Amino acid sequence: MISFSWLKCSPEHFFCEPGGASQDVALCPTPCEQVLKSKRITVTVPGEFVELIEERKREEHFSSDSKYFQSLLLFDLLTRAPHAITGQVVNDPEWLQNKVYAEIVREFPNARKDWSPWLKRRIEELRKQGEESKMTKPE
Repeated sequence: MISFSWLKCSPEHFFCEPGGASQDVALCPTPCEQVLKSKRITVTVPGEFVELIEERKREEHFSSDSKYFQSLLLFDLLTRAPHAITGQVVNDPEWLQNKVYAEIVREFPNARKDWSPWLKRRIEELRKQGEESKMTKPE
């Protein structure tokens, strides 16, 4: 037998939650009984971002890393905004990623809502610097 908690989700419906009072699964009513599946995902972030993430979690009142990353996913999935700038960076060479990450850490205290033009311009500058330094290196 599976254990469930029975919680009211509307005046006429209840739903069951694993881990509560013992109930037969077959008795779990519809439509509110649906428990969404979850998947554990491990995310690696630059160490320099840890303090920034902690600050953002405090500012937005997130109780855990999981809640913070869930909110980022919700925003992304709801807006389906293109990752035209940041999507490229994560696929760029590590030296460029590191430069962009360092810029973000440096600029974090002065973060602004009009970040997109600045970030795009700055990444292009860093790319150009990298290409120029490759051309001037003797082989």
